Amino acid sequence: MARWKLTFIKISLVVCLLVLAKFILFKNSPGFYRSYFSREYHSGIAREGWEKANLKPFATIRLFSRSRVLRTSYKVDNIGGNILGFVPVGFLLCFLVRGRFKAVKVYLWVTLISFFFEATQLVTGFGVFDIDDLILNSFGGLLGMLFYTFTRSLFTPDEPRLVG
Repeated sequence: MARWKLTFIKISLVVCLLVLAKFILFKNSPGFYRSYFSREYHSGIAREGWEKANLKPFATIRLFSRSRVLRTSYKVDNIGGNILGFVPVGFLLCFLVRGRFKAVKVYLWVTLISFFFEATQLVTGFGVFDIDDLILNSFGGLLGMLFYTFTRSLFTPDEPRLVG
């Protein structure tokens, strides 16, 4: 792959991760975080985070699907956002990861990146650690991998076939 293409893909991945960080971690204004760390943050935040954490797979998804109180738009934004936000990550990583077991490596990277965001929410108190977010984010990365495979098949010329 040409060096400029590789650079473009790397920059795109960094931008994508920064956008995810904005939506997942930094939803408020910069002033909020200055105030939060100077007045509210304390060493027990992570312990409190574990008390709020959802470690039961599909519990939040099930809650959203059964709830009549939550607005449909909120449910769609939450579940859809977790999936769609990680589609570009899976797609772009496919260009960067090489070697055997490429799909497994890309999937593990997507899951690790998602885990990093969830763990950061836990440690900082900027959100709640939710295993369902990890599942949905990883699924989004998988969709990105499938999109990569599909688009590569469209743009890769067919190999010449030997006539037997």
